[in-house]
Parts: sequence; structure tokens; C-alpha cells
Amino acid sequence: MGVNAQSSQVWQDDQFCVKVEFYTPEIVRVTKYFADQPVYGQGLVVTMKPQDVAITKKPNSVSSAKITVKYNPQNGALSFYDAKGKLLLAEKELKIQFPRHRVYLNTFNLTQSFSLQKDEAIYGLGTIQDGKLNRRDAHILMEQSNLQDFQNVVQSINGWGLYWDNYSPTQFDGTAEGMTFESQVARHEDYYFMLGGSADGVIAQMRTLSGKVPMFPLWTFGYWQSKERYKSSKELLAVVDKYRELQVPLDGIIQDWQYWGSNYLWNAMDFLSEDFADGKQMVQKVHQQNAHIMIS
Repeated sequence: MGVNAQSSQVWQDDQFCVKVEFYTPEIVRVTKYFADQPVYGQGLVVTMKPQDVAITKKPNSVSSAKITVKYNPQNGALSFYDAKGKLLLAEKELKIQFPRHRVYLNTFNLTQSFSLQKDEAIYGLGTIQDGKLNRRDAHILMEQSNLQDFQNVVQSINGWGLYWDNYSPTQFDGTAEGMTFESQVARHEDYYFMLGGSADGVIAQMRTLSGKVPMFPLWTFGYWQSKERYKSSKELLAVVDKYRELQVPLDGIIQDWQYWGSNYLWNAMDFLSEDFADGKQMVQKVHQQNAHIMIS
């Protein structure tokens, strides 16, 4: 046992390598991979580089000043504890399937389940229009769509958060026993465990991982006019002109769908409709009225 400036620990069995790497004393990256298929660096979201974190290693555990991660050599599962020894989160055994038709070579389907406490509420996963906050009973295919925007982040009322670092369509299932992530395409398992102590703390840890967020310009915090859609550039410009005529403050106006024309051209992101024949001129006229336009 001893303190090690190399802030990671790797365990290996007959099938997997399990790597636990401390980015800070409160943030742990977990990767599981086949020994002959090394991890391909970090993903697109995490920009932070691992810091030098003092850790203490034992045969089946590794600890920072804030988190202890224990390894079960029988099934490769990890469990996470705070500095006082309280269990925060525990993995169940990892499941991997090799599909008959692979999207990419050296990929597989990946399923990781976690045990949660009986009354532990978890929040997150993005913008989901179901009127619910607690995801313990949620069954959601996280695949970006027109009305739902997903983020593979959950946080617990017990002060921890988890970022599941996989961009393929992923099924999330919350149950009375815990939660499961099932990703359709993976080369390895990759997630980050964060101990923030509160919702604000977890958000701060996620921002630490993903980098600084620039402040929006002041005009984005003003008044924006929107409706289901404006059916022509003439209609949109008339609305902006009316606001200026009435001297009602207006910072921006939103043009939503069908400016591209027929449904055959759905979401073409181009002004193909005859009613928006000169999109560039429309935008310029909005700007001349000292307003901004957002095109959805």
C-alpha cells in the first residue's frame, strides 16, 4: 500500500482490463476494454486532462482523498464510496454482445447496470417532454430527435453524478433496483463518476470535464418573438416592423419550419420555399431594424 503520483489503477482478468483513473480527487474515469484493443483516447465532450492526484492503492481498491473505488475480482464490477466509507454507487456485471451485423469493425453492444438505493432519486438525461424529473422508472431510447435532446448525464440526490461517454443510440432503463445503460455501438466502456455533494456540485464537475462555456451575448437575454411559424418572409418582417413602430423592445425573432418548402425537403436548412425566395435579404432587413433572427 502507498501513495502513487500515477493517478490510475488497472486490473486485468481473463477477459477485460479495468482502468480507474482519477482526473481530480472527486472525478474518476472508468474504462473497460479488451487487452488487445486499447482505449482510443478521450471522446468529444471531455476536454480536461487528468491531473496529478495522490492516490492510495490496495490489491482490490484505489482511493483519493474523496473517493474509494473497490474492484470485485470475481466479476470485474466496481463500487464507489465516499471518504467516510459510505457506498454511493455499485456496478453490476458488464455484458457485451457481438452483433451479427456490426456498424464498425471491432465494436460490440455494451450493457452496464448499476445498483441504486431504494428511495434514491436520479435526475438528468437531457430535455425530455414527459413531465417527470425522477428517472428511476424511465425507459428511454436516447437518440436525438425533433422534440427531445438527450445528454448522457445523471445525478443523484446523494450528491454524485455519472457521465456515460458513448454517442451511439443508448437505451436507458431505470428500475426499482437501479439503472442500466445499453449502447448499440462501443469499442470499450467509458464513463465518469463525479462526487459533487449536490446538484450544483455535480454540474460544476461536469463543467470541469467539458471545459469553459462562453457567456452568451447580452441580446440573447432580451425579448424574443416566436410562434408556430411565419409562413413568409413578408409576414416575419411585418412583425419586426410592428414592434419598432409600437416602440416595444424586441431583440430577436424566430423563424421555425417549412421555410425549406415541401415536406419532401424536410429540414433542408435552405430557403427553398417561394414564400422565402430571398432569405439573405430577409435576414439583412431584420438586422437593419437592429434585431436578430434565429432560424430553427
